[in-house]
Amino acid sequence: MKTAADSYIYMLIGVMCLILLGHFLPNLSQFRVVEGMTSSNGYQGYEGEQKNDPMFLATKNAANISVLKSQIDEISAMKQLVEDISGQVALNSYNIKQIVEASSKKANALTESADENLSST
Repeated sequence: MKTAADSYIYMLIGVMCLILLGHFLPNLSQFRVVEGMTSSNGYQGYEGEQKNDPMFLATKNAANISVLKSQIDEISAMKQLVEDISGQVALNSYNIKQIVEASSKKANALTESADENLSST
C-alpha cells in the first residue's frame, strides 16, 4: 500500500532529477537564474559608452536604487498582509476548537440522557 511518505519521497526524487538535469544540461533549461534583475521593470543596465564616467554611474545607481526601494516597499506591504492572514487563521483555529469541544460536550450530554431514558424504562 502506498503511503503519503512514499509519495513525498517520489516527488523529492523527481525534483532532484530535474535539478540535476538542469545543471548538467544547461542548454535544455528554460528557467535560468539571471542575476542583476535584468527582467525587472525600471531597472537600467550599465551598458553604454560612458561606463567609467562617475556621473553616468551615479545616475544609473540612483535610478536602480529607487526601483529596488519600490520593490522592497511592496514586500513590506505583503508582509503586513501575511501577518493579518496569520492572525485570522489563529483566530479561526481557536474558534473551531471551541466549536468541537462544545459539540463533544453536547454529544456526551445527549448520550447520557439517552442512556438514562433507556435504563428507566
